[in-house]
This record gives sequence, structure tokens and C-alpha cells, in this order.
Amino acid sequence: MKPFLKFTLVFAAVACCAAVSSISKPVTPYGPEQVKGSVRVVLLKVSRTTVFSDQGFKETAPQKVHAVPGLNVVYAVELLGDESVKHWNVFGNSKIAWSNGKPLANLSPDKLADGGSRESREYEFYEWKFLKKPTVTNPKRTHILEVWERGLRVPDGKIDIHITTGFNDHNEEFVFKGIPLE
Repeated sequence: MKPFLKFTLVFAAVACCAAVSSISKPVTPYGPEQVKGSVRVVLLKVSRTTVFSDQGFKETAPQKVHAVPGLNVVYAVELLGDESVKHWNVFGNSKIAWSNGKPLANLSPDKLADGGSRESREYEFYEWKFLKKPTVTNPKRTHILEVWERGLRVPDGKIDIHITTGFNDHNEEFVFKGIPLE
């Protein structure tokens, strides 16, 4: 067999095995829960998104539909103990996603307006669908937060999620490192 043909066949076999092994790669275990002071956060979902929209642009003239990148993060905040809650501090920092020690910048087109969405729902009334419902000590002291950052292009690999949350005068920063995104 000619050396070039032999090399080509070996290369093709290695490439096929690599492709099959990456498809059947097992999921990565990850500890999605942290407690600081009297606040507990449980990460429930981190996903890249693409929303097809003609809304949310700085120009008001009719727009074409664009593929708008984004990041969706869903997490539970549980207030531990029995201190009365005067107010929830559910949305802290705007730089939620980090990579290589730096916050991910909004890399979208200049015409895209800043924004996204942030919602808080009571634990008891949240529609769980496919998410694992975390066990909590007091459902009335637990909220589920959904954050969608519009225009955020998130790279493949691992990112860090920074969440600042709490209640009354008790704010804590939670940093979830090395979250795998594929």
C-alpha cells in the first residue's frame, strides 16, 4: 500500500473514532449549590440562546429579523433562617457571565439596544417542566430567578457565573466556576 494512501486511511479512522467518542462523551458532574451567610443559591440552568426578532433595536424604522444571541440563567434563591424579609435583593450585578477571569461583553451589533429580561417567581408557583426541583427548607422563603442577557455571545467551553443576591441588608456574591457549555 502506498504511504500516502495508508496515512489517509489511518487519519480517516482516527477522525471517525474521535467524532463518535465526542458524541458519546458522558455528561460532566457539577455541584450547583452554594450557601453563604443566610442565603443559598442553587443553579438550575445555564444555556446559550438565539432569539429571532425584529424588536429591541436602537433604530425605530422597520427592521429585518435578526438572530440575536443571548445567555439564559435560571437559579433558586433560598433565604435561610427565620429573619423577617423586608425586601428581596434578587438582581445584583449585570455582569453575570465571565470567561478567563473577565466579564463577557455584549458583542452584538451596534444597533441592538441593551437589555434582556429578569424575572422572579415564587418557588411554589414556578412551572418546573424539565428542571430538577431543588429541595428547600421553606418554599415561602425561596424564589426562582430567570435571567436572559440579550446580545451576549458565549464561547464554547467553560464559563463562570457571578450572582449577587440576598435580602434586607444581607447580600452575598456567589461564583460558580467552570460551568461546561457545549
